[in-house]
Amino acid sequence: AGVRESAVGALVRMGAAGEAHAGEVARLLGDSDLGVRESAADALVRMKAVSVTHVATLLGDSDASVRRIAAEILGSMGSVGEARAGEVARLLGDSDAGVRESAVGALVRMGAAGEAHAGEVARLLGDSDLGVRESAADALVRMKAVSVTHVATLLGDSDASVRRIAAEILGSMGSVGEARAGEVARLLGDSDAGV
Repeated sequence: AGVRESAVGALVRMGAAGEAHAGEVARLLGDSDLGVRESAADALVRMKAVSVTHVATLLGDSDASVRRIAAEILGSMGSVGEARAGEVARLLGDSDAGVRESAVGALVRMGAAGEAHAGEVARLLGDSDLGVRESAADALVRMKAVSVTHVATLLGDSDASVRRIAAEILGSMGSVGEARAGEVARLLGDSDAGV
């Protein structure tokens, strides 16, 4: 494992010559050794322009941990990764909760390109996994301006926990959420005391 990690580091330091091997480095995201996987992820972020295609390919990998890492890397690539926001957004429907959570985090880091998927993130407030719901709530607060409409529509959701979370998010949005105070106030008569 130490040799593979060293080889990854050496390729990063070799600039363009090392970047020519970005596809091989990307395959190491599925390595059995955590240190190798972390080194490969770091290297791919540094190799941005040449590795983005290789990393995006891994969003469809059969291994959930590889899909999760690929989403996180794309979210860390700045404008280069932003072009892949649509592909990352598809992971919001992944069968693995960790992958869904990583996709939410990546979309937040993708700025406007990620914010374009605020409606899809808002739907995760009803996810079966608590970590995914919490990540979605945090993301929507951070996406304020573009997500306020999506969150406000959830005030009428049939699931009381979704209505409660939507009210809490709107209350955390400052002046952007204040415009929805009347809609939140209607929940004062909700059949669920927790809302």
